[in-house]
Amino acid sequence: MFFAASIVAAQTNVKAIFSDLSEGDSGAEVVELQKILNTDLGVGLPVTGTFDAATNNVVIRFQNKYASEVLGPAGLKTGSGFVGLWTRLKLNQIL
Repeated sequence: MFFAASIVAAQTNVKAIFSDLSEGDSGAEVVELQKILNTDLGVGLPVTGTFDAATNNVVIRFQNKYASEVLGPAGLKTGSGFVGLWTRLKLNQIL
């Protein structure tokens, strides 16, 4: 019983971003996004759970920092602020 409870507890603590995110979205995944951006870029982005203009700008900085991993595979040259597949993969790798 203890073993099963430990596995469930460990699984509920796993945090990742599974959804595409963009300005106007809100929720737990946006909170995780904001935390990762703060840690990786050393910015003081408020962790509000709302994907606002400030979050969008920091996502663009993140995408440009990891351009070869995030933008290149998507066929982009500059960050867009949209958190799609390639951006999510890099964010989750950092987690």
